[in-house]
Amino acid sequence: MVKPNRKTRDSRLSKIQQRWIAPPKDKPWVKIPIDVMDGERWHSLSVNDRRMLDALMCQHFRYFQRSNGDLEISFGGFLRAGITHRRYVAASKDKLAAMGLIAFKQGIGTNPDLLPPTLYEITMYRKDDGYIKAANRTFVWVPVEVMESPAWCNLSINARRVMDRLLIENQRHKSEGNGKLRVSYEQFKGHGVGIRLMPGAHRELTDAGLLAVTSAPRPRGQYNAPNLYRLTFLGTTDEPATWEAANVTPTPKKPKRESWKGALLTKMEVKL
Repeated sequence: MVKPNRKTRDSRLSKIQQRWIAPPKDKPWVKIPIDVMDGERWHSLSVNDRRMLDALMCQHFRYFQRSNGDLEISFGGFLRAGITHRRYVAASKDKLAAMGLIAFKQGIGTNPDLLPPTLYEITMYRKDDGYIKAANRTFVWVPVEVMESPAWCNLSINARRVMDRLLIENQRHKSEGNGKLRVSYEQFKGHGVGIRLMPGAHRELTDAGLLAVTSAPRPRGQYNAPNLYRLTFLGTTDEPATWEAANVTPTPKKPKRESWKGALLTKMEVKL
């Protein structure tokens, strides 16, 4: 009797297909634990709470996960994430800290005329106790450029909850089911989305270009034609990701100062 070869079973996808469904190697991306996304604390967060967490997670993964506990972000970073006022930042900070999702402390101020900066820590990225617990933890991943795009930052809380459930469903199929994701209304309802609010949330995601329906809408009176979904910023086994950033204003780079030698040569018009 020939034993099944694990390499043969796992290599049913080609290298190109595996590259399409895998996280990109040339761009930073955020990973979110499924046990946190599927918990009651996550479901009870408001849209400003989610935007604050998004800004902190993007800041954390942009610096290769080395700055957790010393995350420093200005109000401009929260403003780009969609939080429109400082009082909303303060309210979300206190709520997330009370729920145990973040911790913060005061840093060391270098300017005596300014308040010391607030340093944040995302508690779900602390090191797990034990190898088995860390190995059994699964994550979903989203590119940083998607989470910082206006299309993502302007989503409502119901659209965010629908997106959460689709990301979890995609990960449960080992990222191979994108384009054929099937989630029932009861499963969306379990993430806090009311039945009457689901069509609007789906329409919001499709208008933002983050979600596509790969099958025809279900005809009235027929229950054998469920909707199949595709997350456009993630690849499928048939094609790479099709999402493209739109209406994104690039961060201006700091101009380089001209050296004193170059300025002197320019002023004196000395030809070398």
